[in-house]
Amino acid sequence: MDLTQRIDLLPDNVRRQILQAVCGNNNSPSASASAPSTAGAGTESSNNVCKNGEPAAATGGPASRLCSGQRPPEVRLVAGACIIDEFISQDHVKGALECAREALAEGQQQAALGGALPLASAVRQVDTESRGDTMRWLHPGREAAAGRGALASLLARMEALRRSLESQGYPVGGRPTYQLACYPGGGARYVRHADASVSCPTRTLTAICYINEPDWEPQADGGCLALYNVPYSGPLRGRGLAAGEPATVVAPLGGRLVVFESHLFHEVMPAYRSRYAVTAWFHSAPPPPTGNQAAAAAAAAAKHGAPQLPPPLPPPASAPAPPLCSSRQGKDTAAAAQPSPAATRASGQETQNGLAAPAPAAPAAPAPVEAGAAGHSAGADGQAAADAVNAGHSGGCGVGGGGGGDAAGRIFVCVAAYRDPEGPWTLHSLFSRAHHPERVRVGVVWQIDPATEAAFAGLAGSRAHPEWLKQVKQVILPYGDAEGPCKARALAQALWSGEEYVLQIDSHMRMVSGWDTLCVRQLAAAEAASPTGKAVLSTYPLGYSGSGAAASVPDEATAPATLLCAKGFEQDGFLRTVGRTLRERPSAPVPSHFWAAGLSFARSLWLQEVPYCPYLPHLFFGEESYMLARMWTRGWDVFAPAGPLAFHQWERSVRDHTYQRDMAATKEAAVAVATAPSAAEAPGAAVATAQVQAQSAEDTTTTGQEQGQEQGPGRDVRGGEPQAGEGQADAGSGGGGSAATAAAAVARRLSQARVLEMLSGGSAAAKGEGDGQVVSHGCGGWGGGGGGWAAGEVWGLGTVRSLAQLAAAGCVDYGARTVAAGARWGGLPEDAFEA
Repeated sequence: MDLTQRIDLLPDNVRRQILQAVCGNNNSPSASASAPSTAGAGTESSNNVCKNGEPAAATGGPASRLCSGQRPPEVRLVAGACIIDEFISQDHVKGALECAREALAEGQQQAALGGALPLASAVRQVDTESRGDTMRWLHPGREAAAGRGALASLLARMEALRRSLESQGYPVGGRPTYQLACYPGGGARYVRHADASVSCPTRTLTAICYINEPDWEPQADGGCLALYNVPYSGPLRGRGLAAGEPATVVAPLGGRLVVFESHLFHEVMPAYRSRYAVTAWFHSAPPPPTGNQAAAAAAAAAKHGAPQLPPPLPPPASAPAPPLCSSRQGKDTAAAAQPSPAATRASGQETQNGLAAPAPAAPAAPAPVEAGAAGHSAGADGQAAADAVNAGHSGGCGVGGGGGGDAAGRIFVCVAAYRDPEGPWTLHSLFSRAHHPERVRVGVVWQIDPATEAAFAGLAGSRAHPEWLKQVKQVILPYGDAEGPCKARALAQALWSGEEYVLQIDSHMRMVSGWDTLCVRQLAAAEAASPTGKAVLSTYPLGYSGSGAAASVPDEATAPATLLCAKGFEQDGFLRTVGRTLRERPSAPVPSHFWAAGLSFARSLWLQEVPYCPYLPHLFFGEESYMLARMWTRGWDVFAPAGPLAFHQWERSVRDHTYQRDMAATKEAAVAVATAPSAAEAPGAAVATAQVQAQSAEDTTTTGQEQGQEQGPGRDVRGGEPQAGEGQADAGSGGGGSAATAAAAVARRLSQARVLEMLSGGSAAAKGEGDGQVVSHGCGGWGGGGGGWAAGEVWGLGTVRSLAQLAAAGCVDYGARTVAAGARWGGLPEDAFEA
C-alpha cells in the first residue's frame, strides 16, 4: 500500500489537518502552485472543501451565508484547485437557477467540443455523445437589463473574485468571459478536456459556480466534476476516472464554487438530472500594442483603401443589479426593449450601393487573444452591451485562436454544405473578396462521402493564405447521416464564437467586393428604418454561371437588386416564394415580407434569439416560413439589400449530387429491394412494398415541381426554399433501403405537421395538413414533451408581435392559406420589377 492509499484511509478531519500542514499559510500564487499534491491524490469527494475561502474546521460548524455585497472569499489553490462552499447563499442559488432557466429559454446553442481535445487542428466538432450540454454566453449588463438580477449579481461577485485574485498576484488581468451551461440529464456529459490550449492561450483560471437545486444527490443525480490535478504516471493516464485514473471529484452542489488552473484536465461525469452551472474564465492581460504595430495597421488600411467597419456599440453604464427575476420575467422583454441604434452610428460621405458609409472608426483597444467578439444587445437605457465572449467551451477559441484584427465588427459566416464541390470556392470568395478578411470567421458543416469527396471539405487558396484556415471551424458529417437544412444549420450555428455579426449563406455562392463592409453598412440603414431597431438583410441573390475558378459573376456595378415575393401555397400547406429583380436599385434597403435562408445578415443577437431548431428532421419546404414567424414575432424586421451582396449558383447541372438526385436514387433502390422476390417472401413485405412505391411516386412528383421552379436570372430569380435545403438528404441518402426511406418520410411529415400547426395557430392538424399525419409533439431532445412549443419558448413563436400582425403586415395568412395581391409583388407596384 503506497502513501496515497494510506492517506485515503484516514478520517476526514485528519486528512484536512495534513492538508493544512502541507500547504501552510502562504497564500501566494507561486506557493500555491508548487504545493505538494498528495493530499489531493486518489478519488476524493470534496472533503477538502473551504467555506467562504477558509478551511473548514474539524468540527464542521456552519458557515455564514454570503450575499453579493460581501467581500469575496480568499482563494488558496492546492494542487492547482480550491473548492469553496456557500460562495452564494441558497436564496441566491434559487433565484439564479430561476433566471438561468429563463435565459436558456430565450436562446441557447448546442455546445461544441474544444479546448485541448485530441481533434484535428482545423476541426471543431459538435458531438452530443462527448459533450451534451447546451449553453449561453452571459454579460452582466445584458442580464441586468433583462431583469435577471440574480444572474447579474452572481457575475458581479465573480468579477469581485477576479479582482481579489489579481490583487494576490494571479495573472487574471484580462477581460473575463462567462457562460451558462445546462446538462439536460439522460447521461449528458463532457469528456476529459482542458480549458486552456494552444488555441486559447490566455485562459489562466477557471471558476465554476453551481446553481443546482438543494436536494442534489451526487450518487443518484451524477454530474460530478472529475479534476485531474493529481501527479500520476501510470499506464491509465489520459483514460479518465472510469478507467481508474486518480482524480479529485467535486459534487455540483448549489452555491459551491470550484476554482482551478485552466490547463488542468477535467471532465463532467454523466448527469441524470438537469445540471446548471455558471463558468467564468479569467484571462491573462493582453500586451499593449506597440507604436510599430499601430503604424503598421494604419498603413495597411491606407494601402487597401477600405473603409473601417463601425466599432461595437458602447456598454451600458454601470448600475446596481435589479432584484431577483420573477418566474415569467425575461422571456421576450429584452427583445421588446430594443431601441433603434440609428442614433449611435456615425455618418460619412463615401457611398456605395446608394448608402452612406460610416465614418472610419478609431482602432479599438486590444482585447484578449481569444476574445470572440462583442455581442449586441440593448439595455433599458438604450445603449448596447458589448461583451467579448469565449469559444473554447463552444467549439474553439476565437475561431482557432487566430485571424488577427480587433473585436470590432467581426462576422461569423454560417454555411451548410451537401456534397458540394463549390463549397471550397465559396469559402475562398468570403476571404478574398472581403475588405477585412481578418475579421471573417466561418463555421461550416460538410456533409460528404469521406471516402470519395474529401476534396469538397476544404478552402480553395489556402496554400497561398494559410492564415485563413485558422478562421474556419468545421464539422464533417457523412452525407448518409444528413437530416435536412435545420439540423445542418443548427450544427453550423453551434460553431459561433460570439462574433458581433452573423451571415448565413449557401455553399455555392460568390461574394461581391467588400461584402463585409456593405453588409454592415446596409444593416445599419435597415436598423434605422426598423421600428424596433432589429433588422435582418435577406433575399434570393442573382445567379452566377460556371464553377470553381472559371465561375462568371454578373457585373457588380450594374447588377440589379432583388426582392422576395409570394408565389402561392402548395398542396403540402407551405408557401412558396420567388425572388424578383427590381427595375432600379433602391437608395436604401427595402422592407421585405419574407426571409431567405440562403442569404441572411444580422447582428448576433438574432442567432441568440432565433437559433435553428435541430428537432425538425428532413424539413425542406417550410424552413423559411418557420424561421420568419419566429423572428418576426420577436421583433425582427426583414429588409432586402439595396444592391447585390453575393451571387448564387442556381445551375444544378454543375453538381453531381443534389437533394433531388440522391433522393430519386434512394427511392429507386428502395423500390427495387422491396419488389425483389426475396423481399416479397418476407412477412409484411406487401405492406412495405406499397409504402415505398407510394412514397417514391410522391417524391418524384415533388422533385419535378422543385426542378421546374429552378430558374436562372430574369424577372424571377428563383422559387421554392433555399438551396441549402435542396442539398441536404431527406432520407439519409446512400441506399439505406426501404426502412430508412420510410423512417425519413415519417420524420419529414411530423416536422411538416409541427411547423404547420404553429404557423396556423393550431389549426393545421384539424385540416389534415402536413401529409395528413397525426402529430406527436415529443421532438426528442430539448423542447420535447406534450403540448408543442408554446409562445416564448425558444423553438416557438415570440411574444413581441403576433401571427395576426404578421399576416396583416406581410399580406399572407398562414392559417387560411391565402396570399393577397400585395404579397405577390413584395408590397411594391408590379412595374417596379423588370419585365
